[in-house]
This record gives sequence, C-alpha cells and structure tokens, in this order.
Amino acid sequence: MLLSASKILISILLLGGSLLILSGVLGIVRFPDFYCRAHAATKGPTVGIMMIMLGSVIFYALSGSFASRNVLASVFIMITAPVGAHLLLKNSYHSGIEMWKPVMDDWEEDHREGMEE
Repeated sequence: MLLSASKILISILLLGGSLLILSGVLGIVRFPDFYCRAHAATKGPTVGIMMIMLGSVIFYALSGSFASRNVLASVFIMITAPVGAHLLLKNSYHSGIEMWKPVMDDWEEDHREGMEE
C-alpha cells in the first residue's frame, strides 16, 4: 500500500512540475513585453523544478539511496532564480526598456516626484 501511494505522490509531483514548466514556456511565448515574459520564465519553472526535484528525492529515498545532489540543486535554484530575475528586471527598468502600454507605472511617478524636490 505504501509503495503504491508513494508512486502516486511521485507521479503527481512530476506531472505538476512539468505542467508548471509548460505554463512558464507558454507565458514566454504569449506575454506582451519583456517584464511579463521574464516573470513567466522564472516563477512557474522555479516552482516546477522544485516539485520535480522533490519527487526525485522521494523516489531515491524510497529506493534506499539519498540524493543529496537533488536537495542542493533545489536550494541553489530556489535562491538564484528569483534573485537573478529581480536584478535583471530592475536593471532593464532603469535602462528604459518600455513596458506594455496598459500597465500603470506607479514607481515612475513616485520617483519623478522625488527628483523634483
């Protein structure tokens, strides 16, 4: 019973992670500007990779060998992907890359008011 329940859990984690990665890929193709595409390229796939790595850790733990590389890779991706995306988007904003027109940029208005004082 435990073995079949663990197989179901591992399958759900792998399938869910794959669907999240697929949603990130579709976001890259469908979203209108650089900022939306970068968001889609980092948020969904980061969580998707975490789910796939968790399924892999469970699989190897049940088979008798602990996969410390998967845990280290998960921690590394969890730390670096959001930070890298934030730095890339912040740099592109300050470089003047245009946003999609319907987006309201509150930060620019606040920044402009601070410069006038």
